[in-house]
Amino acid sequence: MSNEINNELLNALLNPHTASGKEAEAQFKAIQLPTRIKCLTTVFYQSLLALSSSMSDNHMHSVSPTLVLACILLRRDISSLGSWVWLQAVLLEELSDISGALNLCHDLLSYMSHIVECCLEYFVPMGIHSDGNHSHRWNIQQKRDICALQRQIGQVIAEACSCETWLYPLQQLLILSSNKGMASTWTFAMPSPSLTVNALRKIGPACSIADKASLDLLSLLAQRAPLALQDDDFDGASEGSLTFSLRSTLQSAAQVLSEKWKHIRLQPQTQQALKPSEVRGETLQMLTVANSILEAMTYVYRSSYVWQELRHECADAQNLLVFQSESAGHKRNVSVRREINSTKIFQRHMMQIVQIQTKMCDTNRTFDTMGSDDDFFQVTNFDSVASKMGNLGISSLLEIIHDASAGSNFISNFSTVDEISALLQTLSLTASICPMLLAGNVHILYHTCCVLQSIATLTTDHLRLGAIHTLVTLLGVRQVTCLLQKHPHLLSLCINGKNAMIQNDNHSHSSQNVNFSGVIQLCAESIVKGVDEDVDAWAQSKVGLNEDFAYSEDDAVAIFAQELLEDFLRSVGASKCLSSVLEIVQSLLNVNQWQASRGALCILEVCMVSAPHSFSRHIPVALETALRFSSPEECVRVQFQAIQLLVALCGVDEIESETLTFGEHINEVGLRNQYGHKILSTLVKSMQCHCTKVVGHACFALSTYCRGGNKNEDNEPEHMALQSLIRPYLRDLLMAITSGPLSLDVSKNTLVFIRAFDAISSLACVAKDSFFEFYPIIMPGLRECAEYGIKKGLDGHYIDESCTEEIAVMRGAAIETASIVGHAIGGADGIFNHDANYFMNLILSMLTRRAAASDAPMMIPDDQLMTASARIASVIKDDYIPFLPKIVPHLIVTLKEADDITITDGDPNSTGQETECDEDNGTRTVTVALPGMGVKKVVINSIRMQEKCQAARAINEHARSMGLAFGPYTD
Repeated sequence: MSNEINNELLNALLNPHTASGKEAEAQFKAIQLPTRIKCLTTVFYQSLLALSSSMSDNHMHSVSPTLVLACILLRRDISSLGSWVWLQAVLLEELSDISGALNLCHDLLSYMSHIVECCLEYFVPMGIHSDGNHSHRWNIQQKRDICALQRQIGQVIAEACSCETWLYPLQQLLILSSNKGMASTWTFAMPSPSLTVNALRKIGPACSIADKASLDLLSLLAQRAPLALQDDDFDGASEGSLTFSLRSTLQSAAQVLSEKWKHIRLQPQTQQALKPSEVRGETLQMLTVANSILEAMTYVYRSSYVWQELRHECADAQNLLVFQSESAGHKRNVSVRREINSTKIFQRHMMQIVQIQTKMCDTNRTFDTMGSDDDFFQVTNFDSVASKMGNLGISSLLEIIHDASAGSNFISNFSTVDEISALLQTLSLTASICPMLLAGNVHILYHTCCVLQSIATLTTDHLRLGAIHTLVTLLGVRQVTCLLQKHPHLLSLCINGKNAMIQNDNHSHSSQNVNFSGVIQLCAESIVKGVDEDVDAWAQSKVGLNEDFAYSEDDAVAIFAQELLEDFLRSVGASKCLSSVLEIVQSLLNVNQWQASRGALCILEVCMVSAPHSFSRHIPVALETALRFSSPEECVRVQFQAIQLLVALCGVDEIESETLTFGEHINEVGLRNQYGHKILSTLVKSMQCHCTKVVGHACFALSTYCRGGNKNEDNEPEHMALQSLIRPYLRDLLMAITSGPLSLDVSKNTLVFIRAFDAISSLACVAKDSFFEFYPIIMPGLRECAEYGIKKGLDGHYIDESCTEEIAVMRGAAIETASIVGHAIGGADGIFNHDANYFMNLILSMLTRRAAASDAPMMIPDDQLMTASARIASVIKDDYIPFLPKIVPHLIVTLKEADDITITDGDPNSTGQETECDEDNGTRTVTVALPGMGVKKVVINSIRMQEKCQAARAINEHARSMGLAFGPYTD
């Protein structure tokens, strides 16, 4: 098979589903990685040369798809090169071929240098000149193509520089390994990677004039090759240092952009000279550049602080490698504290470098996990580099964001939500991974809070919540909260808002008076207004098996605002703002609108969840409010939210102080003792509601009432006390369940049935033998539901006539509930044995069917079958022995199944995103960037894992219940 890569092969790769595309892909993968990189570089360089020639003649056509593909493939292969090289180095070292490994490193380092030189040669000419204009007359599509190509080229440069930071220490370790046993300690100089330094010098001038492409490349270098940006001048005091140079470059970029912004915003004659479309275009361009500057600042300064922490970490832990910075020549000394006299020690050194590089490139590493409190206040004083950059750069960027989103001037009319939203997301990133840029001192933090709260007050819900999220993220950093607590006026600003003067300290003429609300008021407004107003549609909508009763997609704004308020109260301390919260709640309760009543109940739930100790003295009033609004006369949405508040209130019996100290008493709530009769009576009425969502949620609240509280479940006196509270209402509750949720059409209300079964299980667990008299009422219905929609065929096997996942889970819930009821009444008169045999035969039929045809539709989930069988075994004891030979093999087979985990190459655009859940296939997927290995996609079959865990627990329960009878299966 040919090792040649040309445009014909790349064109075929663009059509992967065709026969030629599949053949091209096989040919491409068969080429060894280093050879593939060299071939791709050649094709890439030739395509760039042709593009540059057409640009110089002002006859540029669209960017070739094969050029973009070559760029993407080259970047991907370079990102995978590190793991390949290290594996080869280990193999060669084991074979004592140190010279071969050294030659491999030298060859690849040289080629990385060649790649970076080629890319830099065409990266800057594609950009903008010092006057801010493009060097050629291109149409809009051509400009977009060039910008997209620049991004791809920048990613190739960043990956090559990252690869260099891996190859240098490997090369030095190989040098040490070639001198095995000659000394106990070796010290060698590891020069700062030249590729990154050269790239910084090349793009530095363009960065300083706010060229977006160059700033994006700087950000990429800080993410992919953070070690290369470090020196010993941590505060940037020395003019010759790399830190000082980066700080000056970013400061200059912020100032240039600020001047451009003021040129449009403050000069009416300029506005009149520009057409609206031109103003809008200029606004969009400057917003995107502001985002690039902010992102570059964030990653550059984040890498500095992570580097400082890792040096401290390595020294304290006495790790094998200790990195020490020297300003002269930007070199780093690496001391190896043991002689490299074996392959094992060599590999240990390699692993140490992998760990350091991984930590440096971890973009999700937040400041809350780094350093100590003393470190934070040391680097966030008025003289720190981050504080200075906050004063000189961040303030002007915040001013631009504010003017474009919330200002009343001419420019704001032409801003777009998407660009400002992207800026707020970057600010949120800055708040989480480099908060000192936004909170280096009280003045920067004050300015940040004013601008974000002003944006939230004057804009739509989308931007409002984005601004609040950024502020809450910043205040969620423990050290920032400490700074906030030391300045009560700043804390009051966040809680209550005010009429504030927002101004840039360096440009006083740009200040403006702005009235803005506090975070609590802003969140409350979104909670009230962010719900779906169509009550009938909400009430009639079907809730899926994997959805939450309390969640509705149409209420996304309100739910997000609720989460933000909860985070805010946790961060700043509810005791300091509870009075403001309750004042808003009271004002909402006085409004005769269901949205306001629902919002007030939501906020009370937030208080209960986020600050239970501070809120404890208000619990009686909150409970009375919940009981009042759960009345059938209220809107069903209000009833539902009132029950949701009851769920939160029933979740605890005792509340520990958020700052519990020695000798401080735990506050006993005792809701069940004081209000049990009111709560249970209310739930009985709610189960008769015409809205099935309210009915299902009432069942859930009853389960919480029975199981709630954070006391020890094994505490017999407490259990007896709860039993005495439930017993008088047991008949009414069971009658309400059977005549309410269990009287509905099961095919349309499957989840309601599942919640009702859970409520019955909870009651049975509490009532114990008191449940005996209700056994004949409950068990027939459970047996009927366990076989709902299935029947036996002529061959004796079950046939599913309603094959849906929800129905299958409902059947399993019925079987589990039956086993719980049987366990509750125990072996009383053997009443459960007959039903137990019935359910066990059904369970064996299901397991046998699944074993014979693993791809057959699931009638009842295996984990529910295994749980129920283990519980039945604990009840009927010796009568269960005939089932052991048939049940245990199924459990063992499940336990021995292979773990379903796959690791493949991932999409770089998916890194850093939340875990993806595929409910249909039961998988969870996460994409991560592993230094030296590239971007990898990890897929885990979570259902398989759960089934294996459930099988292990079932085997353990069978062994405990059956005693000696289980002996034959221990082998």
